[in-house]
Amino acid sequence: MRTCFRPFTLSLICLLGFIVVAAAPARGQIAKFITDQTIVAGEADLTKVDGAAIESFLMNLAKAAGVAGAGELQTPEAEVKADLGKATKWINDVKAAGATSVYLLMDSRAMQRTGPVLIIPVSDDKAAALAALIPVPGGPQPPRGRPNPNMPQATVVPGVGVIWGAPGSVNAVKAVKPAPRADLTAAFKAAGTAPIKLAFALDEGFRQQIAKNVPPMILGKPSTLITKDFQWGSVAATPPPNATVKAVVQSTDAASAKSTHELIVSAIMLNQQTGSKLPDDLITLITPQAQGSQLVSSLDTKDLNQVAVALREPLARARQVALRVQSSSNIRQILQTCLMHSNENKGAWPADMKELEKSMTKFAGPNVKRLLTNPQRPSVQPAYVYIKPVQKQPNGDTVVIYESHKDFGDGVNVGFADGHVEWVAQKQQFDQMLAKTAQEQ
Repeated sequence: MRTCFRPFTLSLICLLGFIVVAAAPARGQIAKFITDQTIVAGEADLTKVDGAAIESFLMNLAKAAGVAGAGELQTPEAEVKADLGKATKWINDVKAAGATSVYLLMDSRAMQRTGPVLIIPVSDDKAAALAALIPVPGGPQPPRGRPNPNMPQATVVPGVGVIWGAPGSVNAVKAVKPAPRADLTAAFKAAGTAPIKLAFALDEGFRQQIAKNVPPMILGKPSTLITKDFQWGSVAATPPPNATVKAVVQSTDAASAKSTHELIVSAIMLNQQTGSKLPDDLITLITPQAQGSQLVSSLDTKDLNQVAVALREPLARARQVALRVQSSSNIRQILQTCLMHSNENKGAWPADMKELEKSMTKFAGPNVKRLLTNPQRPSVQPAYVYIKPVQKQPNGDTVVIYESHKDFGDGVNVGFADGHVEWVAQKQQFDQMLAKTAQEQ
């Protein structure tokens, strides 16, 4: 059984979706929705988006990063391709419904509460059909259910088109009072004629809020580099097949840009001293360079592929951590089944793994197979070893469940009688736990 690293596959879909939903209409129209509190504004041209080219590009990145492949801990290429194909179909469906552009907007209030809002301008006669194509997070609301006020949803707004976002954000767009923003205008200008643009700037209230909550110095540099000297940031991107990304951060002058660059380098060096160290090749590719009063980072298709290759090891570590957490969750739910079995049987725990599986079928239903598979070692069966506690009320440090393994490796997840789970990285410690549990039997 292969373990699919679904979070990364979903991230590919999100990236592909962003390329679509960051799209924008005629230049300058986004200004109608920018206010004095806007901090993020995005625009692009949907007509310049080639779904098939994006699918091929992301598939190549997934393989270069070691995420898609035939390995036990990789997502099968066919599965990644199928997911990307669904997104490509969505692009075609949206175009067929009449959409040629989308705006991405977020103000300082929504950033802390409800998130961004997407505006898809279409004529009123096409809006309903387009809104029906937008996925509903978590599925449709129950017939008489009360909608979650923070749950994004598609809303048809006459004269505008379709707005996707939390109800509060949608209402804010409906009541928008445009305001001139020289900083965001400059950010868009820096992005030039790129099909995809993203501008970022701090409104005055948010800037003051940050200033109140950050220390005077950060890694030996004054925090005013962020709260005062930072003017705006922009990202200009060209979608595949000739993908490029250019990011620019504008500071007040050359001196502050140089200091900001030094701050970024210091933060990277600090990170490199931790267990999350990044490959040197990746650091070289993503570290922006000071050019006058700006920090600039540019990547072309070749660079983006090199980034994916450099991310191979960090992503592998991330997959291991994610799978470790998933296995820990499995053990926790197995322990809950044990406790429910005990409550129904006068304090007696399941006699063996067979009886435990029977109880899990009763309490966990269709999830049993997933819970009894260790995503870190999917080929190892049984996935977990069960030790029935002799005492009806065992000690909290009594081992009940642990991951079955041929090689201890970096460690194993261990579940205890009180329901908690620990990651044990030292084999000697693990052996001592088992020995202590055996003495209690």
